[in-house]
Amino acid sequence: MNHTVLKYLISEIESIDVDSDIYDIKIRVLCENAKQHIKENQSKIFSKAKASGKIDLWRVGAQLALRKEELLEGVS
Repeated sequence: MNHTVLKYLISEIESIDVDSDIYDIKIRVLCENAKQHIKENQSKIFSKAKASGKIDLWRVGAQLALRKEELLEGVS
């Protein structure tokens, strides 16, 4: 999955009426494609980081969890 496909789906969604049945379908397709894209990138990035031995993944994970919490607090 690459950014071009995601950008294409977003451009299609922007041109569709939100009350359309097709809108909901396109949103679901975009979500699934985005999830797959993220999963692929995470796999590549974390395997490289782990193999390098130079990054403390536990520390990075803690930092990510903290940042996620901060962002979610801003949404409430």
